[in-house]
Amino acid sequence: MGDDYIIRSFLEFLVSSKGVSENTVCSYKCDLEDLSQFLRRNGLKIVDASYGDLCEYIRNLNGRAYSAATIARRVSAIKGLCSFLYKDRIVHSDLSLSLESCRLGRTLPRVISESDIGMLLDIAKADLSAEGKRLYAIVNILYSSGVRISELIHLGFFEIDAMLHEHVGDIGYIIIKGKGNRERLVLLNEVAMDSIRAYLEVRKCFITGENTESRWLFPGRSMISVLAGRELGSY
Repeated sequence: MGDDYIIRSFLEFLVSSKGVSENTVCSYKCDLEDLSQFLRRNGLKIVDASYGDLCEYIRNLNGRAYSAATIARRVSAIKGLCSFLYKDRIVHSDLSLSLESCRLGRTLPRVISESDIGMLLDIAKADLSAEGKRLYAIVNILYSSGVRISELIHLGFFEIDAMLHEHVGDIGYIIIKGKGNRERLVLLNEVAMDSIRAYLEVRKCFITGENTESRWLFPGRSMISVLAGRELGSY
């Protein structure tokens, strides 16, 4: 039984039985094709792979400078495939139960350069659409304050709105509640403040459904794709 057939059958199963998204299917297809190529270089098919072969592949990923998130997704794809093959009685053991013990190496976070940040700010500033004003505010807040993305998502609209009225054209501040509910004060420069004011003029465009207001500074499900890097990465 060829690898292409096995991968295609597994992906069809994910779509029909699990309802996974098209993005996930495309990612898993690339992940499993990479596994197939790795095994083929060692004279193996997917159905022939042992626990040791799969762990060797995972160690190989660590050496190829993939991010921890990418490696975790590939391991998830492999585990799903192994479980699928076992339940369909194509293989005699479920290797997905053993893969948890394959430890994943962690890579240091990649830091964006100052010139890249400047370029991103320039591009976002030139986009006068509602999405562009939102992106410009997001990048300025992150750059000015150093807050985490998880903290940015939970910035309250009413608190920010009140702060803007207190600090007209001046350096402002926001109180961030971080890990362990610890609070800290972070500063926003004048450019960040102005970018937030410009964004607030179009903020209602991102409030969906029956609600006419949201407690969050950046409302809407589309924020998930922005802050996951899909929209930022397109610039």
